[in-house]
Amino acid sequence: MVAAISRKEKKDTVEQFLNKTKYTFPIYLDSDAAVYKLFANKYIPRNFVVGKDGKIKWATMGFIKEEIFKMIDLINEELKN
Repeated sequence: MVAAISRKEKKDTVEQFLNKTKYTFPIYLDSDAAVYKLFANKYIPRNFVVGKDGKIKWATMGFIKEEIFKMIDLINEELKN
């Protein structure tokens, strides 16, 4: 599952974004930036792969194409387990 967390965005702003981009994954509101402060207080995007056991299996900062391909490979491996 792919999910995103907004950072201090209002619900209508997120809905407009989803309508514009046609993304189908859920975007959760973080109106007071509590989640942001825990995981991504300096860099966005932050990318995490969480295993079926609930533990973080992969974490990256920013967007580097090669890392995203590695992350996709890890997701596919996790899905096989």
